[in-house]
Amino acid sequence: MSPRPPFRTLVLTMLTAAAAVSTSLAVASEADATTAPTAAAHSSAVAPTSNPEVTAKRKPSIRVAAPAALVEGTRYAVVVRSTGLRQRLRTLQLQRRTEDIYGNDVWETVRKTRSARAMTFRTVAGEADLDRYRAVATLKRGRPLTSRAAVVRVSHWYPLVNFDSYYETGGVNANAYNQFAMNGTSYASSWYTYGGYRSWESRYTLGRRCTQMRGTFGVTDRSADGTAGTVRVLAEGTVVAYQSPTLTPGAVTTRTFPIANAYRVSIVGTDVTDTEAHPDLTSFPAVGDLQVLCHGIA
Repeated sequence: MSPRPPFRTLVLTMLTAAAAVSTSLAVASEADATTAPTAAAHSSAVAPTSNPEVTAKRKPSIRVAAPAALVEGTRYAVVVRSTGLRQRLRTLQLQRRTEDIYGNDVWETVRKTRSARAMTFRTVAGEADLDRYRAVATLKRGRPLTSRAAVVRVSHWYPLVNFDSYYETGGVNANAYNQFAMNGTSYASSWYTYGGYRSWESRYTLGRRCTQMRGTFGVTDRSADGTAGTVRVLAEGTVVAYQSPTLTPGAVTTRTFPIANAYRVSIVGTDVTDTEAHPDLTSFPAVGDLQVLCHGIA
């Protein structure tokens, strides 16, 4: 059996062991502190970035939006939108196709900006059958960008008398110089009847370029009290596009109705007076402000 070490030796041994443990903990703490910034830096490197230089790499483009079809006199908006131009744009122009004094087609600038935000141009559909718009972006570097043209199809209201009647019965007056009264109002360049007939008709070729018709239906003020008449509009000779109610002196009805791109239309007036009660009286059907909505009429 070995002799027990002195008490002083035991105390020195315990202090040495404690110092070693303390040193080990300090080294581990320093290692953790060194590793933490590295992990944070790695996390920042893989996170999504909103760096403008990265955003600017998107392929630049511009586009123009406008209604496809309108009626003359309608207000509408043309909108220009761009992508990837914020850091590259110098100017953005909206241009409209028009004619110069020599009749040549040219692009006229109607709105200009230095901002890449959406640009809106408000206008009114005019006399042209087509309105065309395009956008042009001038860049700080590189060639200008030009959008595809946006085309607006514009329809117009025309008097029916602008079309020649290819068939007409006696007693119909439908020329550009006529004038008649109906319900106390004077109408010109429209359609009315006269003479001792009971039925009237005129036919027109529209050529599938017209979609609607409108007018004020009645009988002329030359119609006797107690008489009545009707007006029908036929498409292709048989399809009833409009049938008026019974029309009497001093009353009119105004209507707008589709004619479905008809090739031909007919206006038919009929005297429906009770001949037994009024054997010698006649009504004279008429249509005031008779117009068709068409596109592409020269």
